[in-house]
Amino acid sequence: MFRLGYRFFFVVACVFALSWSMGACSGGGNDSDGSTTQDGGNNSNPDTPAGNSNNTPPDQRNNPGDQTSSGNWPPPNGMAAMEFVVDDSANKSYGPGELLWNGSFVYNKDDNTVKFSAAWQPTDGPFPPLYDDGPIDQGGHEPVGSKAGDHIWGIVVFVKPDDTQDLEFEYGLINTSNHWLWEGPNGLVTVKKGSTEVMKAKGQTLQPHGNIDIKVTLDLSKLQEDFAIDDVKNPPLLFIKGTMTNWAHVQVQDRGQRGDDKEGDGIVTFVQSKNLDYSKHFGLLQHEREVQFVYQFNSMTGREYKDVDDNALPNGVQAWADCNGDGKFTDDEKQTIVMKKDSRGAVQNTAVIVCEGKEPPCSKADCSKDRCKDKPICKGCTGDSDCGQDQTCNTSTGQCEAKQGGCTKNDCGEDRCKNDPVCKCQSNGDCKAGETCNTSTGQCEAAKKCTSDSDCAQDETCNVQSGQCLQKGCTSNDCSLDRCKSDPICTADGPVIYFVTPGVGPVGGGTTITISGDRFKSGAKVMFGNTAATNVKVDSATKITCDTPAGTGTVDVTVTNSDGKSGTYPQAFKYGGGGPNPGQASVDWCNIQWPKMIPDTNNNIPDAQVGQPSPVIYGWVFKTGVTDKPGQGPGIKAEVGIGPVGSNPATNKDWKWWPATYLGDKAGIGNPTANDEYKGTVTPAKAGTYNYAYRFTGDGTNWWYCTTAGNDKNTPYDPAKATSLTAR
Repeated sequence: MFRLGYRFFFVVACVFALSWSMGACSGGGNDSDGSTTQDGGNNSNPDTPAGNSNNTPPDQRNNPGDQTSSGNWPPPNGMAAMEFVVDDSANKSYGPGELLWNGSFVYNKDDNTVKFSAAWQPTDGPFPPLYDDGPIDQGGHEPVGSKAGDHIWGIVVFVKPDDTQDLEFEYGLINTSNHWLWEGPNGLVTVKKGSTEVMKAKGQTLQPHGNIDIKVTLDLSKLQEDFAIDDVKNPPLLFIKGTMTNWAHVQVQDRGQRGDDKEGDGIVTFVQSKNLDYSKHFGLLQHEREVQFVYQFNSMTGREYKDVDDNALPNGVQAWADCNGDGKFTDDEKQTIVMKKDSRGAVQNTAVIVCEGKEPPCSKADCSKDRCKDKPICKGCTGDSDCGQDQTCNTSTGQCEAKQGGCTKNDCGEDRCKNDPVCKCQSNGDCKAGETCNTSTGQCEAAKKCTSDSDCAQDETCNVQSGQCLQKGCTSNDCSLDRCKSDPICTADGPVIYFVTPGVGPVGGGTTITISGDRFKSGAKVMFGNTAATNVKVDSATKITCDTPAGTGTVDVTVTNSDGKSGTYPQAFKYGGGGPNPGQASVDWCNIQWPKMIPDTNNNIPDAQVGQPSPVIYGWVFKTGVTDKPGQGPGIKAEVGIGPVGSNPATNKDWKWWPATYLGDKAGIGNPTANDEYKGTVTPAKAGTYNYAYRFTGDGTNWWYCTTAGNDKNTPYDPAKATSLTAR
């Protein structure tokens, strides 16, 4: 089953493929909010389901070698039971109701039962909360043999088995902020047909915090060329997210604060110890822990620092770890930036292995060792970094003492300074991710979600699905605005092409095409590759119609005005086949597997960017006797596209399509290779909101269109169930 991760992640929407594809859904690795462990399914093969591995579950109170056990309490007649445990006894940071067992099921708290559900985003559900109130046979909710109050959280739920086939449930772990906590492949638990046994779902242990600080920087003068910034001293908003932040966004700045070495040097900095006040679940890091991370530009839904294949970029990235525990980041503690696969094993993130190959820092327990006797932790403090936030080091006594006197920007995380004028915010850039600055009070407040354009600024529009205010698309009247100066409508003085529809036609030519854009002039000529179109008609400054010439392959489309100025849409038209035929289905079923919308702030899915590949879009397809065999189903072709909101891509010619590539086999009912998964991106030419869809063909001519709801051969595409994408 597909899982977004990074990464890591992300929680995804899944759809039940009727009788063929009862694959469960994956969770979102890129949105995790806790560190996981040896029991969470981590192994050398990220495609191996955690439920099929031999790792020992964290609940050592039961038989660790057996996934089935006969409990000493009876489930209801005819029902099986599933139990799940998460161990937080090391950090003790989670409380009642803060952990949820997220999976391909819906939970009914009234009778404590679950039923299969293919869609299991955090916003789906409901999902079972985890308890620390004792065993179910003694009035609690945890597995038999559990102990209340030990910070080992658990749940036992009931499920009605199927009499004809096994039921497979995929699962993960989220918190009440909808952040994905599970690392590694999705968990998998199977209820055998007709079984009334107690099934033990593989659990997870949250790793204890360590004592190692890390520092990660991004040199804005060394960004990959597609992300180049003209003025590195006045950069856009930048955020970092990763396993060290539990995939929460933390704003990074170049202000000489929170561990940044020098204000205005064009290097933005993140230091773990300076951000522990962000969440009670944050902590310093374990020795040799793998830390993955990704940068994000402009906003929490903005463009991620990744290449066209969705892999994170290492250009300009450096990292250090305080391996000797002296509170400094020295040259010999510089970490190697490596590329590591995300939790679903599909793409790579930038990462470091904390202090790999070096001895861990000294702790109080190590003070008798020669290597630790002279360390500050064993001698007393030698500087303020050895003391708490509200303390300063008296170097003559080696004692930490309470701070006295005024506050500085570096003290704003301390309770004594939170209301000091120096700590008041002046703009949103002074606040954490998800907050805005109330300039009248100087306080950072949780950002409110918009419900209409009236809730947004004049140059913004409300994306009601995400609750985000997004900047409006640029027009020629907006070119004096900073945000529009680099928009194609403002940088080009010739024609601009936004859409070429349809985007496919026969090699013999003769397909009537509509070109949408701006600055078209009477007498304009149109070229498909190196061949001129016929019957060109300039209907207006924003619309041209013409007929395609004969051709092969995929070609650029260029409009040239009578004054010689031109504009080109790269790879705009594909020759081959007869174009989409919406009349017949040549596959049995298809769907958009993930994401459910773009942007999606709950799952850290950013906006699409004009002229850039969108976040990766995943689709599944099933065809009897074709996709249900190992490997790519022969004859299957896939494309992902965008078009006008509320339109039907099967009949509307304004849709634009891009090829999708085969990714792998995905499970269905009784067959681990029933479905084929594809991935692709779209490249919006103009800011705005669109619908996006997948289409598949099994014969090269007849296309079948699908949404996240899933479409079998008897269920055509329904615009009312369409998925939205916002580009800016």
